Amino acid sequence: KGIALNRALKENLFTLFFGITNKIPVIIVGKPGCSKSLSVQLLYQAMKGESSENKLFRYYPRIILTSFQWSKTSTSQGIEFVFDKAKKIVIGEKGKEKIISLVYFDELGLAELSKNNPLKALHKLLEYDEMKKDEQVAFVGISNWVLDASKMNRGLFLSIIDPDEKDLEETANTIADSYRDNLSGDNPTLFKGLADTYYYYKDYLTENKSNNKDFHGSRDFYHMIKLAARITINQPNATDPWKPCLERNFGGLKDVMKIIKEIYSKHAIDKNKIEQPSNEYKLMECIIDNTNDPKSRYLLVISKSSLSPFLISNLLDSQTIQKEYLFLQGSKFSGDCEKDIYAAEILNKIQKCMEEGKLLMLQDFDFIYPSLYDLFNQNFTVVGGKNFARIALGKSNNAMSYVHDNFRCIVLVEAEEIDKQDSPFLNRFEKHILS
Repeated sequence: KGIALNRALKENLFTLFFGITNKIPVIIVGKPGCSKSLSVQLLYQAMKGESSENKLFRYYPRIILTSFQWSKTSTSQGIEFVFDKAKKIVIGEKGKEKIISLVYFDELGLAELSKNNPLKALHKLLEYDEMKKDEQVAFVGISNWVLDASKMNRGLFLSIIDPDEKDLEETANTIADSYRDNLSGDNPTLFKGLADTYYYYKDYLTENKSNNKDFHGSRDFYHMIKLAARITINQPNATDPWKPCLERNFGGLKDVMKIIKEIYSKHAIDKNKIEQPSNEYKLMECIIDNTNDPKSRYLLVISKSSLSPFLISNLLDSQTIQKEYLFLQGSKFSGDCEKDIYAAEILNKIQKCMEEGKLLMLQDFDFIYPSLYDLFNQNFTVVGGKNFARIALGKSNNAMSYVHDNFRCIVLVEAEEIDKQDSPFLNRFEKHILS
């Protein structure tokens, strides 16, 4: 539900299937939201050997996945540990021709930001010509930006381009129809209008050479369409259903709301029904809707005042929400941020909050956020009907942590710090400015 078999996903799946079955290393590079992680997950779920649901995959080996979530604290010893673990699966195993041991590195680009330079170990590990056949494992690495040539030329390199207008319209229709048959056909002006708005909004940012052209990305588009589908089904008589879709998913920048509403009014078919676009929208109502909506993304609040945590806390304590929450604020001392034990203590508190289903507020944890990218994605691994997210702990360990259905997260970022945040981090959240 909510997955569109668009051009990017099809290219990812084709390249991954070819590379994995032939044990050719694959590195996929693309902007956030271009289905890199999703394609790996879909192929892993499909390739179960003789137990595969699809007849085609029954003729191919079963994938055994060894995954690793990169963070800025990862080391070269961590890489070697993961590869050794994957090799042990096939070395000396009976019937090993029926299995493929796959090493999957998520957020590979973060490793290049590490002071430990961990990717130097990757060179020899991908020199398959010098390995015994038994020691060869399949490898997939995904990154939001291009790595240096010494790594990229050791396997298949797939660079994902931005979607065009037609691709966005097809994606919007496919996502809508996954919620209800022919939902896009019953509401053609809404979904086409939203898809065209996103395309021309990104085009506007490029033409005006905006420094924030990647502040919003494909994930914002996908969640806008998903929200439009839910509103159309649950509130069939809603007036201006496009408005909350834009306001909930394209906030966080000064004057952006007026710009994107103007673009929608220009490309919408029912132009006469659209009021004069403005930057004003009901911010607190959006925050409340996000917090109470289990289908929404986690929230990033850009704070222009030191009172923002207090305002959010009051809102959470109000009759409107009434959620039990935990507020954690990180240390700004560099000595604390560099200590593994400090990061481990914070991650343990976060894991406990996830398990208990509380609302978690985080501030000043830039050194920990990359370890939580899989959690922020909300593309959970489901085992026994329960959600699990991969948390990067320390230099080489990843833990699959239980995520309660009621768990929600709010990240607070000061306005003067927002330009320092990477787009892969920003694109994972619904964003709003609180002044």
